[in-house]
Amino acid sequence: MRFYDEVQKKVRFYAKKGGKKNRHLQSTRMLAFAAFCEQEGVQNAQEVGKRHVIRYYKTLSALSDSTKLQHYYALRTLFGLLDKDTRIPKPSKESLSF
Repeated sequence: MRFYDEVQKKVRFYAKKGGKKNRHLQSTRMLAFAAFCEQEGVQNAQEVGKRHVIRYYKTLSALSDSTKLQHYYALRTLFGLLDKDTRIPKPSKESLSF
């Protein structure tokens, strides 16, 4: 199973409950991260790590800080859905300027 398909399956159940508008936005952000990871060559959830998160944050450099923070919350939720450690790096000016 492709990583994107795996994420899509988990996100589908996540989006069914709670506030629909926020869940839809968060789901869209999670799927954008999954698509990014597939472009990076990720095959499954076990291969995803902090380096992918940091690289993804670099692609968000044109967005406002509050939007970056919303992406962080979406990724933290995604890592929880994938049964991975949810202690991922926060988007900060230090982590984005390499």
